[in-house]
Amino acid sequence: MKAKVTKSFVGRRDDATVSETFKEGDIVEGELATVAVGLKTAEEIKPRDAAKIDKAQTKLDAVRQAHADAVAAHDAAAGDAKAAEQKKVDAAKKALDDAEADLAKLTD
Repeated sequence: MKAKVTKSFVGRRDDATVSETFKEGDIVEGELATVAVGLKTAEEIKPRDAAKIDKAQTKLDAVRQAHADAVAAHDAAAGDAKAAEQKKVDAAKKALDDAEADLAKLTD
């Protein structure tokens, strides 16, 4: 089962050894999702929607990494190269914003 957090709570993912704070909008799965739904701190995500959300989350993760790489390249650049790298950072930020919006549409 997958669920979207509707009220912040502290819990532990099924494969984790350390607890963490889950915020409103986070996606949880497995036994953690089942318990969170039972405690009314999350709402179940229907299986047909879960596949779309997985795809959007995978895309978001890749775009986040691309943005981080662009920022690192910008930070390492000097002189004229810094301006060119800033354009890449700006493009990566737009892609990140778009991917976050796509995921939000699926989970709202």
